[in-house]
Amino acid sequence: MRLVFLVAALTLFTGRPALASISSTMIVEMREITSVSVSPSGRLAVVGICHPNPLSNKRETSWVIVALRDGGTLKTVPAGEEIYDPMGSGTLLLQQALWSRDGQWFFYLRRDGEEVQLWETRADGTMTRQVTHSASDLIELKRSSDPDKFIVQLAPDRDAMRRAEEGEYRNGILYDDHIIGGMPLTKTMPIIDRLRSVRWRSVKGSDTGEFAPLGWSGSTSAVFDVPLRKLRTAPGTLPAIYAAAAAESSSNRVTVVAVSPMPKEPRFYEGQYTLQLESKTEGGGIQKCEIAGCIANRIAVIGWSPDDAEIYYLADSLGGPLGSGYPGGAAIYAWNPRGNVVRRIHDFGAEGLWGRLYNLSRTAGSMSFESSPMAGREIVAAFAAADQPPRLEAISLDTGVARILFDPNSELRSLTQGRAVWRTWETSTGYSGRGIMVLPDDYRPGEKYPAVITTYRCGTGFLRGGGGDNPPEFVLAHQGFIAICADIGVGDIVASDDWSRLHPVFCGIVLGLVADLTRDGKLDPTRVGLSGQSLGANAGAYCISHSNAFAAAALRHGSSPERASWSLFSNAAWQRGPNSFFGRMHLPDPRNDPTGRWDEISVSPRAREINAPTLIQVDDQEYLSALPLWSAMHEEGKAIEMHVFPGDTHMFMQPAHMLVNFERQLDWFRFWLKHEEDKAPFKRGQYDRWNRLRELTRNSPPQP
Repeated sequence: MRLVFLVAALTLFTGRPALASISSTMIVEMREITSVSVSPSGRLAVVGICHPNPLSNKRETSWVIVALRDGGTLKTVPAGEEIYDPMGSGTLLLQQALWSRDGQWFFYLRRDGEEVQLWETRADGTMTRQVTHSASDLIELKRSSDPDKFIVQLAPDRDAMRRAEEGEYRNGILYDDHIIGGMPLTKTMPIIDRLRSVRWRSVKGSDTGEFAPLGWSGSTSAVFDVPLRKLRTAPGTLPAIYAAAAAESSSNRVTVVAVSPMPKEPRFYEGQYTLQLESKTEGGGIQKCEIAGCIANRIAVIGWSPDDAEIYYLADSLGGPLGSGYPGGAAIYAWNPRGNVVRRIHDFGAEGLWGRLYNLSRTAGSMSFESSPMAGREIVAAFAAADQPPRLEAISLDTGVARILFDPNSELRSLTQGRAVWRTWETSTGYSGRGIMVLPDDYRPGEKYPAVITTYRCGTGFLRGGGGDNPPEFVLAHQGFIAICADIGVGDIVASDDWSRLHPVFCGIVLGLVADLTRDGKLDPTRVGLSGQSLGANAGAYCISHSNAFAAAALRHGSSPERASWSLFSNAAWQRGPNSFFGRMHLPDPRNDPTGRWDEISVSPRAREINAPTLIQVDDQEYLSALPLWSAMHEEGKAIEMHVFPGDTHMFMQPAHMLVNFERQLDWFRFWLKHEEDKAPFKRGQYDRWNRLRELTRNSPPQP
């Protein structure tokens, strides 16, 4: 049992009593802790907060200043408008705040209107001011080896980028292989401050698909002098990027190394890691920790003990109820190299459901622990688990006792904690199934329930719709469904298997889950729904075209791969080469396909075999790629409905769209699996359409 003392537990967002039931609105409005930065003295932490607000339709950002030792009142500072990652597709640019050497100020990137500049706030929150006035937007802020200097990355000149965009509009857009097929020609995706026109940077066969907005000539480095409050855009020699002092002791340094050989593409490495000690003295040698206690799926070094005898580290999935191969676990350990022994300090999985400890969350599921000053003998970080939304904790490195410092989601936590459990099952694919299950609020053993399966990633944080944009599991459970997120080990499959088997293996894992729940007596197998986003939608579409196990489906994207997408949208040489998606899927030119590979994997030619009523909710960046599935099912008289959300991205970024997406999927599954309708007057037209679709399915006998 975790030992958590509620010492100085402070809740910022209060003002309404605890609700008796959970809702989609609560899931959308969950306060995400995006970063944690501890001051040099270890007395304060500044915490980044992102609050998606459907009413304002913005992801509102702020900084919360938390006293770590003496308690006190939380102070909140506005962090400006959303900054969109230049290298992402609608993802926010999230970075830690950096402290001045004396701990009197913290610095951060902030957008106001079209400009992203460097701002500073006094440690007590009483003063905030802009400190740069650059003609280029600041897009990265890092510590350097000199505590009085920060390294900054600058986008190209703001006006020059605007002129490049306006010039193309005035002269007409040349439609060639630089165009990102299937996406809007203008306002392609959000970059920095707004929707911009984006193109492939190069179209050589060896390329891997880098994109950039018009006028992007590359980023440049600059140095911000903290004492002088001056940005030097032509610094000459840059200071070295800060090297984590946590890995250094007086005589040794420790690094994290891979246990198994690294594949050609490191991003597909599914092996484990360990610690390696290197002496800083000449001829001192190297010691790799090979005992079980040092090996984990993910390791982050925290620091050395005061006597340099132990190295503290955070390890994910080091052990636990499901073994070492499962995601999302975290525990704090200490390794004593001299005795080659490991001491477990704090186990986040002691209650059976693993959680994550992090201080930087860049995107959904991408949580990391960056080097950070200790707060005395404590580590300060955010904690989140499948059934627990994020909160700030301090964990003693001596006793392992945790204390809650700041919980912005206490109401939501009261409705979800203890509700989710890991489940494993056998499949016919050669890969075991795993996932996180939430039973209905009114679950009674012996009764059979409808179920909705979300996909395809879970266990990396709070459960709110599979890997993203699926219906929220806890709300499904409140509405009487078994909700289970099937965690598909995509990296493991593509690293060790033929990519062409990805969709069949995905489907086999999901079908194995249906069979397992049916044998267990919990599931009514005639009332099973399937949901998916991105790969989850692509493979989900494949699954409903090859199996009648699903009574309804809700997809955030269309089907892929499709011949139409190959012909119309994937014209660049790199998109059709051996290292492209089509190449890895063993898909030839569809005009010369003697083995029928396209007919085997594509979904639209099999529309007649789809019996599951299908809802597609897609952003306008990608709706063209959903048309093959929609039009094929429409022409076959199948139950299909598609909604296109303007100005949104691969993962919904607009809170209003997030909420509508959740609510419509929930309504869809209630309608088809439980024959229930929401009596809200504004939904009357929705149910008129769906009842016509139901009549259509009755008049169209299902295909075997």
